[in-house]
Amino acid sequence: MSKSFYYLFLSGFLAASSFVYADKGKEKTSFESRYAYTMGYRMGQSLKTQGINNLDTAAFNKGLGDALKGNQPRLDNLEMNDAMTSYPAHVKRLRKQDASGNLAQANTFLAENATKAGVSKMRSGLQYEVLKQGVGKQPSMKDTVKVHYHGTFIDGEVFDSSIARGEPTEFNLEMVIPGFREALTNMQVGEKWKIYVPPALGYGPRGVPGSIGANELIIFEIELLEIL
Repeated sequence: MSKSFYYLFLSGFLAASSFVYADKGKEKTSFESRYAYTMGYRMGQSLKTQGINNLDTAAFNKGLGDALKGNQPRLDNLEMNDAMTSYPAHVKRLRKQDASGNLAQANTFLAENATKAGVSKMRSGLQYEVLKQGVGKQPSMKDTVKVHYHGTFIDGEVFDSSIARGEPTEFNLEMVIPGFREALTNMQVGEKWKIYVPPALGYGPRGVPGSIGANELIIFEIELLEIL
């Protein structure tokens, strides 16, 4: 949640609350309850659109109550700033641990992606697009190759890239994940593909701790530069 949104929400809440509490009528409590619920619900909707859907509401209510009552905060500014800036990474780590959720997301993505123009599918389930044609030889399973690659998740986040490092990578095809190996053995030197690797052809239910989630679909752009 951005600081500007937070302050805008809080200032609006306080201003409107001063109006609500000025009401001395019989329905004061009922109106205040409806108003508070509406504010809470709409705040929740806003947070949900930002990807925050598993908030500790008890702690949230304590923080809101302390602020409105002018109580001493239970965390100092350094701790609160750290919590705000660290939360997105925390959510991302939880997402990467969600094997069943990642698998469902991968299957949904692949089903939709297969209908797009230019996307082909191998019997294994690997999907690919030919971005540039090659004219050289095709490597065998036992070959060592030199490639440039750029790896991302479905949301576009980059997890590894020889292109970003500015240096091609060399490896034996027997040492890489099945999806990578299958693509390269069907490419000619000089060819460039974009491949969509199902979890079963990638890192599977184990993933790569701290980097690639369990059953997470990964996407690569690969250019076969040379067979060594």
